[in-house]
Amino acid sequence: MMGLTKMRLLNVAVLGTVLVSVCLRPARATDGSYAVVIHQETFADPNWRPVAETLLSRHNGKIVTWDDDIAKVLAGLRAIFPRYACFICTPEQATREFVRDVHRLTRRLDDDPYTDVIWGILTGYDAGNALQVARSP
Repeated sequence: MMGLTKMRLLNVAVLGTVLVSVCLRPARATDGSYAVVIHQETFADPNWRPVAETLLSRHNGKIVTWDDDIAKVLAGLRAIFPRYACFICTPEQATREFVRDVHRLTRRLDDDPYTDVIWGILTGYDAGNALQVARSP
């Protein structure tokens, strides 16, 4: 029981940190922009490409791809400095390390230690499931 209470407190602390960092982020001229970040092979996959294209179309977004290291999208994200970023990945790519790396990456768009973009990871059981999520209102 004590472990559950500590976990809830930790979740509240993390959520509070995220909300504060998002609310205090300085306004930029490119606010309102949207980036879709996806692995090159995933984007080339005819089953997964519609997921990215759906988000690009819905949000008038810009695509940023990566090949061997997610950190290599930093320059592309800095150039766009989007307000929102969606990282699309297959279930196999959605590892604990990937989530950690994305979180760290989204804090490096500028020099302060706070999150610089409102971000999320979109995956699914398969591409069809991810596409349903991308199309949902």
